[in-house]
Amino acid sequence: MINITKNEIKFNDLEEKMWKKKMQEGLDELKDQLRRIDNQLLKDKNNKELEVKDFQKTTIKCKFGDLEFYRRRYKLTKNGKAQMIYLLDIYLELGYVGQYSNVLWM
Repeated sequence: MINITKNEIKFNDLEEKMWKKKMQEGLDELKDQLRRIDNQLLKDKNNKELEVKDFQKTTIKCKFGDLEFYRRRYKLTKNGKAQMIYLLDIYLELGYVGQYSNVLWM
């Protein structure tokens, strides 16, 4: 038998709770995938030209919400000139400013 109380549960509340849970799961999975790719790039990098400097926090606005994660920053030395780069950004073609997923613009 169903016991009805004053604390009614509305479908919209359940739907919103599930939506937030799934969005967080999506962010967590995306963050994990980025970490794996970044680790693989570290293994595959050219040790003669690239030196790991540190990790930098960044945020990308995507379909799942604001994705905050850390990526490796490298010092690239080529022909005697040095610059700071992110292999993950290059690999994923994240060369835009503002850190918005291109999917949000489609």
